[in-house]
Amino acid sequence: DGRPDVAAANAGSGNVSVLLNKGVWPAFNAPSVSIIGDPTITEGNTGTLNAVFTVTLSSASSQAVTVNYATADGTATAGSDYVAKTGTLTIPAGQISATIAVPVIGDRLAEDSETFSLRLTDPTNAFIADGFGLATIVDNEPRISINNLSKSEGTGNGKNNTTTTFTFTVTLSAAY
Repeated sequence: DGRPDVAAANAGSGNVSVLLNKGVWPAFNAPSVSIIGDPTITEGNTGTLNAVFTVTLSSASSQAVTVNYATADGTATAGSDYVAKTGTLTIPAGQISATIAVPVIGDRLAEDSETFSLRLTDPTNAFIADGFGLATIVDNEPRISINNLSKSEGTGNGKNNTTTTFTFTVTLSAAY
């Protein structure tokens, strides 16, 4: 196509990445687009709740700004922990922010906190300043625990055998 592209060696892999120049560049004074904050959401037991990513511009633009987005698994899995999303976000001319809502799926499984990401790509009329957001799904299931206990053992000398009773307490962090 006559436009210069960039090739870069990938350290330690023995291969090369090629970045193609699509020839579409925003104006020098175009705003930058960023994901502000990383959402944390406590999952429910059923249905869905939204993890909301806020996308902002460094300044209002006289033109609409668009950016593609896609979720990706971290320790959370699309389909069982959250609903995978891809699309194009538009921030209308004169506005400086918009949101992307990603449904988080509630369940009754006790699990560690999990994460998934949202990545911005291919902006029009803007540059990407921070195109990565990380959502954390906090589990709300009660946790079971048992106390530690330490006592001396019984005498066990054959005549007046005595025993020592150990009483362990098992608790839930919340009623279930």
